[in-house]
Amino acid sequence: MNWLEKGWEAYKLGDYEIALNCYEKAIKEGNSDAMYLAACMYTSGVGVEKNIQKSRELFRQSADAGNEKAKNTLDLIAKPPIVHSGVHPSIRGRDGISKAREMRKKR
Repeated sequence: MNWLEKGWEAYKLGDYEIALNCYEKAIKEGNSDAMYLAACMYTSGVGVEKNIQKSRELFRQSADAGNEKAKNTLDLIAKPPIVHSGVHPSIRGRDGISKAREMRKKR
């Protein structure tokens, strides 16, 4: 039996408990896609209690097994968020956004 496919079908039907049980069986067989999908469930809290620690462990396990989506997800998690100040870096300077204010006044 293909536990991954059975889990995915259950997930699409909203039967998250069965989906997770199937994913866990597929994980025991070493299925990196099941690791990834279970990690997504724990990240979002869909059908399970949200558990970021568990999701990261599963993403890592999946990535170590060669899953590219899990590798990309771990890369995104590791990068700090970009904070947009509304001012292009080329007009910032030591005095922060005062240059941008000056430019607005000139318009």
